[in-house]
Amino acid sequence: MKKILILLLMLIVGITNEILIFLRKNKSRTQNISIEDIVYCDSNGYYVKKESLLNDYSVDIINNYEEKELYNIIQKIVTNLPPKKQNII
Repeated sequence: MKKILILLLMLIVGITNEILIFLRKNKSRTQNISIEDIVYCDSNGYYVKKESLLNDYSVDIINNYEEKELYNIIQKIVTNLPPKKQNII
């Protein structure tokens, strides 16, 4: 049992090292962009970050999704009705 635990520990350390080596090799090729980067800064010290540009409060994703789902459910119900009742709705 002790040998199995030692073997598992060695495997975990080896896999971790391989992942770290892979990340180090690819570090120079990738360019990470952070949403915390400052896009604009004026003379008063006011700055705009990419994060603030991504927030669009005029779009309500949750409400739009709920409305589409409700529309699809109503459409399925209406299509299962007889034609006479479909015309009434």
